[in-house]
Amino acid sequence: MLPIRAETLGQLRPLWAQEYGVEESDESCNLMDCYAPWQVFGAAFSPDGKQLALGYCEAPRENRSNPRHYRFYCESPPQVILLEAATGEEIARIETGDIPLSVAFHPERPVAAFGLASRDIELWDLEAISKFRTLSHSSKRTGVVDLAFSPDGTWLTSLGDTQLQLWNWEDPPFLQGTIDGIWRAALSPDGDRSSPLQALPPARIHEAGVGSISR
Repeated sequence: MLPIRAETLGQLRPLWAQEYGVEESDESCNLMDCYAPWQVFGAAFSPDGKQLALGYCEAPRENRSNPRHYRFYCESPPQVILLEAATGEEIARIETGDIPLSVAFHPERPVAAFGLASRDIELWDLEAISKFRTLSHSSKRTGVVDLAFSPDGTWLTSLGDTQLQLWNWEDPPFLQGTIDGIWRAALSPDGDRSSPLQALPPARIHEAGVGSISR
């Protein structure tokens, strides 16, 4: 096991590689649908580090004709691919409703959340490989670009279109709050606060599940 420190970065080597080829984009298209330059979108390791989940589309296309929708869509079935992290061996393919832009594992239970280009959030039981709930983020264009469970697994945060939303993903009412003007967000290790980073300072600190703001 190689500890990752400044002095060991030069010793890091690939453990394995999996190539997903994609057709080259047509540079002549302007207001037409074009091939997207990659196939893997969201990615996350399971809490124990044994699995890797990849948001995947075999035939992505770039939507340049309608700027009101997410820029990529999938002509093949969009999927989340579960892999053995140590070997790259495929465990399962989970078909989703649209391109999975973001992936999050529950910290304790066999549950994963997939944030889609369609703005939906799909919650899956990874033991049964079955979807048990769909939540709808209120972004208008970007889709759900980031997801995170709180350290205790109680809360789920979703980010899209500079809008951060907090969810009680198990029990209604599911949506607990919305904060606008957010570009990036992180949850503190104790799970009590989220720290959204905005386009311009100052950063704001929000209590998870509470509308109050502290600076």
